[in-house]
Order: sequence, then structure tokens, then C-alpha cells
Amino acid sequence: MPKEEWGVKRVCPTTGKRFYDMNRSPVVSPYTGEAVNVDTGTKTRILAADKDDVDAKKKATEDDLLLDDDDVDLEAHETPEFCEFRWVPASTLPDLIVPFKKRVYRAIVTEFADLI
Repeated sequence: MPKEEWGVKRVCPTTGKRFYDMNRSPVVSPYTGEAVNVDTGTKTRILAADKDDVDAKKKATEDDLLLDDDDVDLEAHETPEFCEFRWVPASTLPDLIVPFKKRVYRAIVTEFADLI
């Protein structure tokens, strides 16, 4: 668990490596010594992706999307996590999931509420 005095976890824009800002202003990357431009947008929780993740997302195409029910293959893996599926409003997901995952699903639905 990170300590409060470590500050906020940041990502070096040059190396893609994560570091804590140690509550310093301006934020300086320990890897390059360069000042890091901090996004002060409206989001309250932002974790920038690794450079590889960003590059992979740029390469994503519409072929990667589930466009209809025929795209779902519940038997694609030897031990499937789900035995059935149906489309439901995101707000109902925490009520449908197994008890030990409810907290995670609530957090996900809350975090992405403005996108879904």
C-alpha cells in the first residue's frame, strides 16, 4: 500500500515507467530528470497506460468489438468463467455477479458511468 508522503503515481512520458511524484511541484521524472506535464482534467482518478498499451489501443479496429451475440463463444476456453450471457444495463451488473466480485463490479460501473 503506497504511503501518503509518496504522493501520486505518475508515468514518465519518455520511458513509460511509473513513479511516485513525492508531492513535489513541478513533477520531475526520476528516469529522465525532465518535468512531467500533469493533466489537470476533470477526472479524479487517472492512471496513464504503459506506452505499449497506448500503442496497442491505437491499433485496435472495429473487428475487435463484439457486434452481435454470434461473436460470443462461451466454449472458447477449457474452463469458462461464464456459462451464459445476456445484455443488461451496466448498473445492474453488481447485483448479478458472484458475491466476492460485487465490490469490484460496483467500482467499475461507478468509474465508467459517464462512458456507458
